[in-house]
Amino acid sequence: MSFLALSPAHADRQKQAQKAFTDAQYIVTHYRDTLDNEKLFEADRLIESAWRDLKHFYGTTTALSSDLALIRARSASSRKDKARVTEAWQTALSLQPANLPAARRLSLNIAAANATGTAGDVQSSTRYFAAARTYAFSRDKDAKELQLRLRLQELKLVGASFPWRKLNDNLLDMRNFSEGFAMWTLPRLDALLGEAELRLSLEPEKDHKRNNLADLKAKIILLTKGMEGNIPPNYIERVRNFYYAIEDYYDL
Repeated sequence: MSFLALSPAHADRQKQAQKAFTDAQYIVTHYRDTLDNEKLFEADRLIESAWRDLKHFYGTTTALSSDLALIRARSASSRKDKARVTEAWQTALSLQPANLPAARRLSLNIAAANATGTAGDVQSSTRYFAAARTYAFSRDKDAKELQLRLRLQELKLVGASFPWRKLNDNLLDMRNFSEGFAMWTLPRLDALLGEAELRLSLEPEKDHKRNNLADLKAKIILLTKGMEGNIPPNYIERVRNFYYAIEDYYDL
């Protein structure tokens, strides 16, 4: 037996390394499926410590690394610290297996987009949304509808940080894209309502804003009448809220 094996310092390091691996196993077992922000917030320091120790002793190539990195990204997101959130999601996505199914990559990029956008990292959020729309192509049946939803979700999350000219161009692009759907369908209504809600809250208060809102109201009225009552309750509520707002503030 070598002197190294008998060294107290070496034995102590082995114990520390084993504890790091055991702690990482505990975190992965107990938090792999946790999406509850409150629980992740409470466990954040424990999760970060487990990640730091596992990385110190084993690097980032263990069987636990990808799962632990993803849990860490979620817990970091509960704190909404821009730098931590950005780094944690970048690390987590980079450690996912190369053969990860496209549907899983899609959901992870959406999660990363929402987390970084909420934390204020618009550039990263926009990049993750773009990646998610790319992965949406793998969904043959509903790819275009999913791409539309992702674009609308992105604009609602980070659109306020865009210069108005850029946001306006994006809204017009989204409307043009939505016109590829059949006339009396929810994607068409979702796009019009999304544009209406964004213009109502973000378009500068100039003369043409009232005209734009009036035009959208006319389009929404036409579309909802054509759908003949086949509108989900949450969409009906959004339509009514838009009507109430433009009636109260723009006399439309």
